[in-house]
Amino acid sequence: MNRFFEIIKYTWKAKGRHGIHSPFVYDLVDTGFKLGVSKKKLAPIATELGISISSLKLLYQLSQHLNFQHIWTNLEKKDLLQSFLLQQDIHSEIHSLKQLEETKNELHAGLIFLDCSKLSNWNWDTIIERIPMLNEQTLIVLLGIRRDKQAFLKWNDLVSDAAFHFTADLYQFGLLSKRSFQEKEHFVLRY
Repeated sequence: MNRFFEIIKYTWKAKGRHGIHSPFVYDLVDTGFKLGVSKKKLAPIATELGISISSLKLLYQLSQHLNFQHIWTNLEKKDLLQSFLLQQDIHSEIHSLKQLEETKNELHAGLIFLDCSKLSNWNWDTIIERIPMLNEQTLIVLLGIRRDKQAFLKWNDLVSDAAFHFTADLYQFGLLSKRSFQEKEHFVLRY
């Protein structure tokens, strides 16, 4: 994958809040992505979690804006993540990816926050198997969709999956949700 051309393509296609005709996406860009938290607060926690500052910022913004009660993640140190969110007055329960894999019932609405660099093929397959159990409002965030060619191919497979009616490319991140009550649409958003 030629990163230079990917950046140019993304920059050319990416939209801010203008030109977006979906109320959900407009609100997400206009309000959610503008929620701020200082980099000084984020830096040490992001380092300990092994993710970028922008990844932790996105997690904070989505958790704060969409008020998810449950977050499933494959990140290590869930206690640290829980502590950080509580300091920000976000009272979400943090669950491991293992708990997601063991779930047999429909999931509660929540956030599935996954680092692609820590996903094996088996984890990808497990997520795909769980799609029918996802709540309509559950949002999947994939970190590092352009990390390598394989991650980008998996991301494009998920974008084309008919089960996901909302997909958004934020260059480093991918967002997915079933939202079957709306038309299938893919967004390329500035972040």
